[in-house]
Amino acid sequence: AASVVDDTQGNYAGNNAPRFFHANGATKLITQFRKYQLIQITLISKLAHDSFINSSAEEKLVARKALAWLITQQFVLTGVKGLPIPAALLYLAGAGLGDDDKDWKRNLRKYIGDDDVADLILGGVPAALGLDVSGRIGMGNAFSILPYSDMSASKKGFKEAAFGLLGPSAAQGANMADGVEKMYNGDWYKGMEMMVPSGLRNAMAGYRIATSGI
Repeated sequence: AASVVDDTQGNYAGNNAPRFFHANGATKLITQFRKYQLIQITLISKLAHDSFINSSAEEKLVARKALAWLITQQFVLTGVKGLPIPAALLYLAGAGLGDDDKDWKRNLRKYIGDDDVADLILGGVPAALGLDVSGRIGMGNAFSILPYSDMSASKKGFKEAAFGLLGPSAAQGANMADGVEKMYNGDWYKGMEMMVPSGLRNAMAGYRIATSGI
């Protein structure tokens, strides 16, 4: 039972991580939450390996069914955005589906031409019903170097990418600096949003948008 849980849910024990993760205090901060990505990559790689290499016919069959189930349920619940390899390839293809816009999701939506169908394909069944959870439960960021940063070719994008490489602690520090700047310019509420943890920040932003609009 423990082995099955380790294989499918991952083992978050301190000894189940690359040595670099624990080299010193700085690397611990930079690699915070990266183990989740490694666990996703390990699961996908193990199933792919067992599906075709060095396994008996019975083991290959089981691995292929497990891999097919994993990919299918990810597509149903999170759409293309939640699939690990297609999401990475589509990001690299960026402008291939449209003009100079590098946002592959927007370009794919234009290419499909129907918002309802686009919601279903991009975000899965929940998104088609009005609740897009692909960014929360999907595997689209499994192979991403900067899973939670805007990698656009803009000043903001480069800044987010730089802080993204330094881990969530540095990113939170950058948000707090932005918050101080907003407060200095008189926008106290938005400044406070930027200085609190993401869960509270989302709630504050939701209240602000619901009461004041965008």
